[in-house]
Amino acid sequence: MELGSNRYSPNDLCNVYNIQGLEWTQVNFVQVFLMMNDRDIYDREKQEYTVEKYVEKMQERIGTIDSVLLWSGYPNIGIDDRNQWDLLRNLPGGINGVKTVIADFHRQGIRVIIPYNPWDIGTRDETGLEDMVRMYQADITTLNQVISDLEADGFNGDTMYGVPKSFYNCTKPLVATPEGGVPTAYLSNNPMSWGYFFGYSHFPPVARAKFLESRHMVQICARWSLDRRVELLTAFFNGAGYVVWENVWGIWNAMTESEDEMAKRMFAILRKFGRIVSTGLWTPYYVMKDDGLFASAFYLQKSEETLYTVISVVDEEMTFDLVLTDQQSINDVHVYDVYHGVELKKQTGANSTSGLVVTVTLEPGAFGAIYVTKSSESNDDLDQFLEKMRAMTIKPLSAYSTERNLLQQQLVRSSTTSFRK
Repeated sequence: MELGSNRYSPNDLCNVYNIQGLEWTQVNFVQVFLMMNDRDIYDREKQEYTVEKYVEKMQERIGTIDSVLLWSGYPNIGIDDRNQWDLLRNLPGGINGVKTVIADFHRQGIRVIIPYNPWDIGTRDETGLEDMVRMYQADITTLNQVISDLEADGFNGDTMYGVPKSFYNCTKPLVATPEGGVPTAYLSNNPMSWGYFFGYSHFPPVARAKFLESRHMVQICARWSLDRRVELLTAFFNGAGYVVWENVWGIWNAMTESEDEMAKRMFAILRKFGRIVSTGLWTPYYVMKDDGLFASAFYLQKSEETLYTVISVVDEEMTFDLVLTDQQSINDVHVYDVYHGVELKKQTGANSTSGLVVTVTLEPGAFGAIYVTKSSESNDDLDQFLEKMRAMTIKPLSAYSTERNLLQQQLVRSSTTSFRK
């Protein structure tokens, strides 16, 4: 009904999810918000960018990074008449320097997007575009040129509730990620969006855009959160992504060691089964228990594969029985606890009417994943992944520190020199 009233066509050749070369957006699970003045990305003594050092440090903490947002303008913008593009050009090395940074990230297999601030209308006009309207044709023209010059992969629409179709050209599409989510009318030209969940009445909330179009990548974001487990569990339940944002305009709100490890484990799972999560039939609340356990089911009909993402909001270990469907109960179907990296034994449920079940144990306030496949052939790739998860989960999440290393802010008084004439 919602899609029909907006004349949404999932098979339209101009639909962004059908554009060859943009499939990466559908499995872009972890995006890092990176301030370009961050000391981890720029060595002030040597005056050089340190992409390799930054990536190594971050991936040691949280695992694979899929994309970075290189932030350059706000909050410096407004101190003079320089516009957002000027502040990008004024970074060390200029456009060529930033282009080199992007190339360095690309060599690491990481996509790069840049910010677009539509509210930047009080600064200087771009040379030659003085007669064009800001926020529309002037910005579209500049944005296309800058992304082309930098060889970037897309842009973040700061404050935007959907990036309008006027920004989109399916022969040369710009990958748009609006900060404020996306209305159904723009779903066909916004392959990704950020997800802010404020004031929900029930937990976990369901990502509307992904529910309407499973290929849409919602990236959960909560920069001021002091308990990122909430957002991470929300992401896992939705088969969605997450924005790692710690340097908030120079205020350091770090993730804890425990949250780092949680992110590393959950996105290893979602990335491994990204094809199922991004193109399968999604049933949120497939399991819902009053004691605080919830599960989603992602089913890929063509290959008869199912991934269940399970979360617990209870601060104690939980064990539950997942009831298998009749199709999943036959002999040649294999069931895996992919979080712990083991195959599960199917057994008769305690309730004789429940059919066959598998028993799964979840760590306190954590998550699990169950993979069901009909394939009985040897799968070296799956075996290697299960081995990797077994090693990764030997140490329980509760053994990792929950201390949040916030940095103390200090007021530095300016020089006593008077600016008055």
